[in-house]
Amino acid sequence: MCCHMADTFVNNGLHFASLGYDCVPAVSIEDTVRLVETGLRACLERARSDGLSGVYVAGHSAGGHLAVTAGACVHWPGELAGLIKGVLPISGVFDLMPLVKTSVNHPLGMNTARAAALSPMRGLQQQLLASPVRAPILAIVGALESPEFTRQSRELCDLLRRHGRQADVNIVPERDHFDIIELLADPADSLSQRILAFIRSGGVIDSADDS
Repeated sequence: MCCHMADTFVNNGLHFASLGYDCVPAVSIEDTVRLVETGLRACLERARSDGLSGVYVAGHSAGGHLAVTAGACVHWPGELAGLIKGVLPISGVFDLMPLVKTSVNHPLGMNTARAAALSPMRGLQQQLLASPVRAPILAIVGALESPEFTRQSRELCDLLRRHGRQADVNIVPERDHFDIIELLADPADSLSQRILAFIRSGGVIDSADDS
């Protein structure tokens, strides 16, 4: 999530933190995941010390993968786990296996074993389902994105619902992988309003989201 959208949340009475981290190929994907986990831990501990009601973890594209991996697959201690009230991956990737044979993988250098191990829908599935974080997941994806993004968002939410978790997909009309995130700079946009409502409700999933 980028700082240009911070005003949408801050001006609605919320705190906003944007995590910085090193990216591939400067570091491995595993290192990036660890950096995000470290940053999220700092946010959770600050929220606890400041008496805040909860933390919502969001990210776009690869950041959607990181949001789910750090926010929902880590076995956080009970008090910190309870502070995570919602996870919002936007245009996220939750199964890295399809990337292995594409040009996207050239800087990543994944083989099938690493791709599976880093995927919430594969190697991390047990951690996802067993995590003490029970926060709802609202997966957001643009209607004009590659069908793979929609498929992965739907399958992630289907998996979670089959195991009694709250999860839904929000399809945003007329938006693709690159311009969907820009909507959050406008507090009046329907996506911004949907996310604000999700936060204000304490992470309540509206069944009408899945479209």
